[in-house]
Amino acid sequence: MERCRDNQILVVSSDGEAMYDVPIERLLETFANDAFTTLQGKQHASRKQLKHAYKRPLIFHESLILCPIYGVRSPHALLINLAAVHHLEHIDRIETWVYFHHFQKKKRVPRRILANQISKVEEIIGGSKNKKMLT
Repeated sequence: MERCRDNQILVVSSDGEAMYDVPIERLLETFANDAFTTLQGKQHASRKQLKHAYKRPLIFHESLILCPIYGVRSPHALLINLAAVHHLEHIDRIETWVYFHHFQKKKRVPRRILANQISKVEEIIGGSKNKKMLT
């Protein structure tokens, strides 16, 4: 999920790409409603699990774990579904290519931010399958 230049939201899923002309918060609320909860409830649960005050991952279900790389209020907002990540390719000490399952799409992201988000998810879910991504 990424905010584009024209303020539209690009959502890439296994079904393809879709553009939305709504705030990111409204899309996140839709995801939360699909999981029979609210966005505020997800944020509260994440806040209880983590001591971090900002950019907490939102876990809707095991196939939708959204990690903010750039915050939702940022003009460059970017949230990556960690459950859809196939593998990582470290370009250099600063950046990483993220490759996704189900589609030929990759995204270049800051390595440190991605590593921090992966560790936050591991802290919440106990570090099951995503632990091997750090290596």
